[in-house]
Amino acid sequence: MPGRGIRSPILDNVLTQKLIASMKARHVLLISDSCYSGTLFGKARALPPVITDKYYLELFNEKSRWGMTSGNFTPVSDSGTGGHSIFAYQLLKALKENSKPYLSTQELYTGFARIVANNSDQTPMCRPIKSTGDQGGEFVFIMAGGPGPEPDIPAPAAKKGSWLSVEANVAGAQVLVDGKVVGKTPLRDYEIAPGDHRITVTSQGYGNYERTYTFRSGRSRDVNVLLAEARPVNGSLAVDTFPEDAVVKIMNIREKYHRGIELAPGKYHVRVLASGYDSQSLWTEVGQGEDKTIAVHLEKTAVIAPARPSVSVAPPASRHPEPGATWTEPVTGMAFVWVPGGCYQMGSNKGDSYEKPVHQVCLDGFWMGKYEVTNRQFRMFRPGHDSKDYKGVDLNGDNQPAVYVSWNDAKAFIAWLNKKGGKTYSLPTEAQWEYACRAGTVTMRYWGDSERDACVYANVHDETPKKTFDFSWC
Repeated sequence: MPGRGIRSPILDNVLTQKLIASMKARHVLLISDSCYSGTLFGKARALPPVITDKYYLELFNEKSRWGMTSGNFTPVSDSGTGGHSIFAYQLLKALKENSKPYLSTQELYTGFARIVANNSDQTPMCRPIKSTGDQGGEFVFIMAGGPGPEPDIPAPAAKKGSWLSVEANVAGAQVLVDGKVVGKTPLRDYEIAPGDHRITVTSQGYGNYERTYTFRSGRSRDVNVLLAEARPVNGSLAVDTFPEDAVVKIMNIREKYHRGIELAPGKYHVRVLASGYDSQSLWTEVGQGEDKTIAVHLEKTAVIAPARPSVSVAPPASRHPEPGATWTEPVTGMAFVWVPGGCYQMGSNKGDSYEKPVHQVCLDGFWMGKYEVTNRQFRMFRPGHDSKDYKGVDLNGDNQPAVYVSWNDAKAFIAWLNKKGGKTYSLPTEAQWEYACRAGTVTMRYWGDSERDACVYANVHDETPKKTFDFSWC
């Protein structure tokens, strides 16, 4: 919503959220000198009682999507000081007068929000933006002279060369100039020849900082460095099985499997076996630093008594899987079941016009998802997906079906899975869906022709005589 007077268009919150969610930057901060509709922001997070360098490092390491607006539901005031609105003036003033080397979004907002509220009818807001992938971090402002471009500081009059000073959030980190160790942080007034030099700051357990600076004769340069914790090189793998006592083997390594086994990044051939169940084999990929969990559900082995001594025959290469055979997709862990090809009578002569006439449809065999796509699986594609319904009912459990997914969302998920999984997936056609749901039945009702058997096989307790059939006797 714009401020007083029509100066900017109304922006749709959902469109704004989608645009921010699609950004590849680790940190995004949206600052808007306007009011908003009330559905943009998530829950606020409190500042810690003690703020240290570790606090800023934690904010830096986690992805963030924040917004700061000058008002809530009511139009905001444009009148202020220096040609700015009240909100813009106080925001710029807080940034200009800041003397701290690091400043978080909440610290900045807290420093001037009350002044804006006390001098106008508007209430500024600063919170994470909902449904955009915020993971607990914040946009951190770094004082000029830090990792970004900073001005040269004139050296003392007695000095005629160039000098380097380095501050870091990790004490004792090694400082290298052009690959040569020259000291540890904090480093003070290290003499350096004028010209371009590569400055490297490194510490065990942290990622390296490296940048080339230009040093001028008679000038000193202060460099502030924020080192981030290094990602572990190896990942881990855990396999959830049904039955729980199934044996898990990783076929392309020598080490015996145990839950959470540490693995180098790469692809692994997993085999799951249990007595009385059909075994499953699948390939899964473990990324650098990834703690991966996959689920494998074994199906009980069908037992058939042979009429005469059985003969083992190698199946032809073109043979299809047995009806009901299962397969686990390695990227998401989704279970698929084989639906054999066949023909059935599609439609109904007692339904709506678009269901008529009944006609024969024949399909080739296909793999069908055994269960709905869960929140955990869908969030591999879209981490910020929220399945909470409009009444506030929490449907966000990892194993609950993903809901509030549009047709375009579903198509985008399929495209992502095709790229990740290396196979061709699609949404089931209407014919495939009905054929799979019928599971071999041929009548209008899956239990048979008897209307009264609905009381035994179907959940019709709340049905009334106003519906198609009278189930009042149930």
